[in-house]
Amino acid sequence: MTSPHNYTDKELKGACVAYFLTKRREYRNSLNPFKGLKEKEEKKLRSRRYRLFANRSSIMRHFGPEDQCLWKDVTEELMSDEEDSLNEPGVWVARPPRFRAQRLTELCYHLDANSKHGTKANRVYGPPSDRLPSAEAQLLPPELYNPNFQEEEDEGGDGNGPVSLSFDQSHKTCCPDLNSFIEIKVEKDE
Repeated sequence: MTSPHNYTDKELKGACVAYFLTKRREYRNSLNPFKGLKEKEEKKLRSRRYRLFANRSSIMRHFGPEDQCLWKDVTEELMSDEEDSLNEPGVWVARPPRFRAQRLTELCYHLDANSKHGTKANRVYGPPSDRLPSAEAQLLPPELYNPNFQEEEDEGGDGNGPVSLSFDQSHKTCCPDLNSFIEIKVEKDE
């Protein structure tokens, strides 16, 4: 089959597949409109995790061999969720996954602080994410994946504020400037 517009068979087939997928998605969304919104939100969060992983990976070469060795098995799933703030438009709330090992969380904060733009004014740190690990993440080594994250939450959680005690401590030890950032942010809002 040849096109009078000089499109290849592969291009025509790709256009047909894309059209079909679009129509199928529209139909499925019409059956359950909230499912489409949920998928869109999940896709946005996943895209932000991929971007965060790419940015952090690009500056990893400036770190020591020990940190590079730790980073070599890191995946996008271990990146923080960055959600839009409900209170402040244009601000992202970074929520590290509960199942990420503490050492990797500290390394991620150091990577962010040493990135080209430094810590971003439109990113604030929130409590750990509620996202559960995939089967693949559970197979990661213990220096990346904390298999005891649920037991640690049960020991430290009281229902108020962050569930994990290590959350507050990690922010104080590896992000000493975080408290001053939050104070500045509050002063700007008043």
